[in-house]
Amino acid sequence: MNKQIDQKKVFMVGAGIIVTGLIVALGLSLQGRNLQGYLGPNMGQNQNQPPQQNNSKVLTHEARPLTSEANPINPITRAQLAALIATNLPTAPKPNLKNCFPDTVGNKYESAICGLAKAGLIQGYPDGTFKPTNNVNRAEGAKLFATAFLANKPYQNTQNYVDVHSNDWYYTYVIKMVSSKIGDVAPGKGSYFHPANLLLLGTAELWITQIQQNGLGRSNIP
Repeated sequence: MNKQIDQKKVFMVGAGIIVTGLIVALGLSLQGRNLQGYLGPNMGQNQNQPPQQNNSKVLTHEARPLTSEANPINPITRAQLAALIATNLPTAPKPNLKNCFPDTVGNKYESAICGLAKAGLIQGYPDGTFKPTNNVNRAEGAKLFATAFLANKPYQNTQNYVDVHSNDWYYTYVIKMVSSKIGDVAPGKGSYFHPANLLLLGTAELWITQIQQNGLGRSNIP
């Protein structure tokens, strides 16, 4: 008799564990669907992971000159970002410019750097150098993207990032990005832009992809 009772207890406990597991799995599945529907395909990526590209329009190698040379989860350098921006500007900068900064002479991206400097889109440091291997944070990246691609685009003076405030120097650049649906983190209650974090190469290329998809970049890239 006691043996039969023990067997029933074991059966009931096992059945309870299985049902609980199914409920948890169903809940996680529904939660994932809701988040995906809210954030969309390009928004809400984890800042510690490379952003996932939206493949509805794949950029050519010329439009994305850095993909083959660097890991997308690495921070982007000033020289790399200059090359990425220069390649996708609506109007191509003057080609073959050189000798704009003493520390970019011979750099593989010297022409792109000097082209953006000539156009007034980038500047060097007070000592006259450019420091091409220095990294760029997300606020600085937003400034360059907004200046290069969104200067004449209308924007709404609102955003919902916890760490972006109206008195921050980068505020206008970030809200221009948000208004044009450029970015990797969906704005909203509890969202963080992480302006001081280093801009990842993969994130910069995602922003470029969104620029092209929205018709804000160069249209004659083969």
